[in-house]
Amino acid sequence: VYDIVKLIRNSSPPGRFLKFNEKSELWEPVSDHVAKERVGQSLRKAFLKKQKIAMKWSYSLEQKEKEKRIYQPNHCENTYSKLFSLQQDILQALRSEMLSSNFAEDENDNLESLGVERQIITASC
Repeated sequence: VYDIVKLIRNSSPPGRFLKFNEKSELWEPVSDHVAKERVGQSLRKAFLKKQKIAMKWSYSLEQKEKEKRIYQPNHCENTYSKLFSLQQDILQALRSEMLSSNFAEDENDNLESLGVERQIITASC
């Protein structure tokens, strides 16, 4: 911090650290000690502001990742969805066959007459 104060004071043209005097209504130079305190406070404030922005950005990325995990179905959900869809298709085909009065008494004959092969689908979830 002292190096920053020294750099500002020794620059060309020289920089100054001033404080407004309410009695005289004039700007007056401050000591190196007060200047160091002001520079230190400004650095802390800037650091905290950048840290806050970085935390918001990080939080935003975490939220986006969470939303991806929430809205993207996993492997098991996809498998269950496919099984449910297959089951619905088979039931619809059976209903259609029953309504057309060509329904055989043997269950295997029913499925084969509909062109539905027996499949065993396993899901490891």
